[in-house]
Amino acid sequence: MLELQKFVLQQVSDNSALFKKELQKSILWLMSDDLENLREWVNQKFGIKYNDIIQEVFYAVESNP
Repeated sequence: MLELQKFVLQQVSDNSALFKKELQKSILWLMSDDLENLREWVNQKFGIKYNDIIQEVFYAVESNP
């Protein structure tokens, strides 16, 4: 599932609204052990472009366990 979500995020990376929506869905669908891998990968791949979105989405998840 993690690899599928990585693929989807790459496909929508040109649209910030879609990227945010798919990142939120990815977090809901993945098991907790894959979340840290996703966070690292997203930060490496898209951290410069979408740092604000990444931080916002992961903060929302951490705030509401």
